[in-house]
Amino acid sequence: MRHHVHVVDGTTRFGGRSAARRFLLGVGLFWGGFLLVLLIAPRGREQSAPSFLIWPIAAATLAGGVLVVRGQRVLHRSLTGTSTRFPSLYTQIRSLLPVTMREASTEAGLNVTLVLIVLYGLLALDVASFFILSV
Repeated sequence: MRHHVHVVDGTTRFGGRSAARRFLLGVGLFWGGFLLVLLIAPRGREQSAPSFLIWPIAAATLAGGVLVVRGQRVLHRSLTGTSTRFPSLYTQIRSLLPVTMREASTEAGLNVTLVLIVLYGLLALDVASFFILSV
């Protein structure tokens, strides 16, 4: 089943196929990096995480965060008609809702179901790992 790309004032929500893909990649990098940090973080005083793992994961997580914010700026402009350096809280929350992720996946030309399962699966693992590993 093919969904329609959401068009507002002649533009797409995320600014085109490549911008939507960058946004989704950013979400995946950020949530995936957060999960990896949780999994390799030291849990005792005598343990330490290997630095050769920490730096690439931290860089990927940071890069993912930058891509997400860039996508949120475009989404904010699409929703409100105004440009801003820092998207509103409404836009930040809206950008991570399943309906918006579906729109981004459709705009990117990706399999919507697969993208949603992977991204929200990562988020579920993040939340579960946070609570299980922080005990």
